[in-house]
Amino acid sequence: MTTLIRKGVRVIRRDGVMSFIKKGSRYVYGEYVTRLPLIGLPTYNGIPVQKSHFPWEDISEPTYESGLVAGIEKYVKSGDTIVTVGGGYGVTAVKSAQKVGNEGRVIVFEGSRTHVQKTRETARRCGVGDIVRVNHRIVGSPKSVYGNSDEAKVQRLQPSDLPECDVLELDCEGAEIDILQNLMQKPRVIFVESHGLYDASSEQIQTILEEMPYEIVSKEVADDNKSEFCVENDIYVLTAILQ
Repeated sequence: MTTLIRKGVRVIRRDGVMSFIKKGSRYVYGEYVTRLPLIGLPTYNGIPVQKSHFPWEDISEPTYESGLVAGIEKYVKSGDTIVTVGGGYGVTAVKSAQKVGNEGRVIVFEGSRTHVQKTRETARRCGVGDIVRVNHRIVGSPKSVYGNSDEAKVQRLQPSDLPECDVLELDCEGAEIDILQNLMQKPRVIFVESHGLYDASSEQIQTILEEMPYEIVSKEVADDNKSEFCVENDIYVLTAILQ
């Protein structure tokens, strides 16, 4: 509660009372009202997620993480163990869990406490909470993408200490290079979302993967509905198969 009050005071000082009312109303509706029965949630690539919005807003994103989802649907097998670095809203974790089934497992590492909770909530809501295990950890070099104020308190995990897995998914906003360069295990498949704007270009990632050695079987924009933005900022999903 104290943290929320401090944030509210900062908004008022910086943007004024009307901005505080608007942002506060959006937060209350999205974080509390939408938890009530019969109140619809937006869907990201068909997965319901908890996100602040007004009831008259349609903020669903049918192509959310389309590049990663396409790879998951094509290459993940029943019974696989998936390691995901970067949970976000939990969409790809749920998609992976639906593919691996009860015999498989999905292990998520997420550096933002807020997104740890969101991933857990999404998995529980979709009935795969027993398959998805979410860990509050930063893997490799920390990246303050979400402005996480308690980042210094989050336990770090070295890329070499990632658990053995059949499939590795990296969507960690710039830490991809560090993880790949220090990865010890050899998953059957690796999905990597490049972030050129965070010094993790698709060209660098492709070079590292090919040297490991992996074959790049596809490279596509991360979100079909935001292709122009993805191209401008070098945000692609590379799918690599172990040779």
